[in-house]
Amino acid sequence: MSEPIKDVAITFAAAFSSEAGKKVLAILRENYLDEPAWLPGQDPSMGYFREGQNDVIRKILDAVEDGLNRSK
Repeated sequence: MSEPIKDVAITFAAAFSSEAGKKVLAILRENYLDEPAWLPGQDPSMGYFREGQNDVIRKILDAVEDGLNRSK
């Protein structure tokens, strides 16, 4: 059985609030979120694939923010 959502968010916040975790998030943001999901000439399915990658990173960022807010 998985942890309650609150505990997961707090765990994500703890993991990514360290200096190393912040660097990892910055790398993910720079390499994925700050890059176009699709470029003209690419197979259209690439856009769906890249948006899937971006969604995972957005979920991590949301969990970190939620965990930080809940742990206050």
